[in-house]
Amino acid sequence: MSKFNVFDAIDYLKTRGQLFALFYGYGKIYLFTTENISGFINKYDLGGKIALSVCGSGDQALNLYLNGAVHVTQFDSNPLTYLNYKLKKQAIIHLTYNEFINFFHLNDENLNVPFNEKLFEKFKRYLDRDTYQFFDHVLSLNKEGINYYLSDIYYDSGYDTVHLKGNSNYLIEQNFKRLKKILPTTQDEFLHSNLTRLFAKIEGRTYDMILLSNIADYLPDDLEQHLDEYFDIVWQLRNNLTDGGIMEVAYIYYPDASRKDDLIQNSDERDRLFRGEDGFYYDKVKSYTFDYSYDRILALRK
Repeated sequence: MSKFNVFDAIDYLKTRGQLFALFYGYGKIYLFTTENISGFINKYDLGGKIALSVCGSGDQALNLYLNGAVHVTQFDSNPLTYLNYKLKKQAIIHLTYNEFINFFHLNDENLNVPFNEKLFEKFKRYLDRDTYQFFDHVLSLNKEGINYYLSDIYYDSGYDTVHLKGNSNYLIEQNFKRLKKILPTTQDEFLHSNLTRLFAKIEGRTYDMILLSNIADYLPDDLEQHLDEYFDIVWQLRNNLTDGGIMEVAYIYYPDASRKDDLIQNSDERDRLFRGEDGFYYDKVKSYTFDYSYDRILALRK
């Protein structure tokens, strides 16, 4: 993929006035997770471990660090996801818990609200150049009377602190304070890559945990056999796991569904490929909306 240029991203945003629902290029970003990350990774000892994760909202990496990982390599086809991760990282380090909640408007009903300039002023000088340039552009327009809302940059997924605390450990106040002390010592790495191009970038590397979130939902839908191709990708990634390493192969929001339009969410198709294969298993976690249902994670232990 081409080298990221933050000014290209700013020009893209200027021209369109908002980001759009794309899972590549300069698409909208998930502000926080929509899956129960903690319900999965809390079951494993990550102390001193090395992980590879899709970037997405950045919450995978933040929770991995909170749970003891010493190095997390993130990858994504949308480079703006990593800017968002770095924004959140510095906000955690330099804002109080309540300021962080207020900056990202977690207590609001939706994201049709402007960014908080005063809180941004408190930590913007700690941002790297690209992250500063992008978000300073977003907030500088507010000063000119032209407002970007959070919903212009982020998916509005109905976030609220009650559900997110259950899905994401670091949003519990005492854990937030622990993470605040951990993050200044972390060494971040980002690979601008989709899943199929990732192999060349991680050749020869091994990880104790690999998190793929729900990437399989967004494979090309014009390929009838794309789930077979995804199985081949996962099996190849198995070589990048340490012995005993764990891979989150897919997050399943509808574990008992038989949807034909999304093969990874189709229980019959999943079973056809993965059931009985060495190392694959299902892990059940409370639904990310924390009602009385459960999501399922297709995982692999090497």
